[in-house]
Amino acid sequence: MPLNPYITFHSTKLVQTGPDIFDVDGDFTIRGAKKAEKLTLTVTGAGTIQGTMAFDRIADRVEVTVNLKATRVSGPPVTLKQ
Repeated sequence: MPLNPYITFHSTKLVQTGPDIFDVDGDFTIRGAKKAEKLTLTVTGAGTIQGTMAFDRIADRVEVTVNLKATRVSGPPVTLKQ
């Protein structure tokens, strides 16, 4: 369950667009209003990922920033395309 049940992002597609950049298509929902959006993620270091998404919501521009920390627990290491 998300931390805030009124705001969710469910990814539908992940594409590597640069050596350390990924575009994530998905459905962003705020208080039941769902809209297809794109989240751009940048791998900034070992296991650190930052992302941004901006969109218009009625009369306001909304910007969402995410900071993620990932740890591989099993399987082969991820190799990014250069």
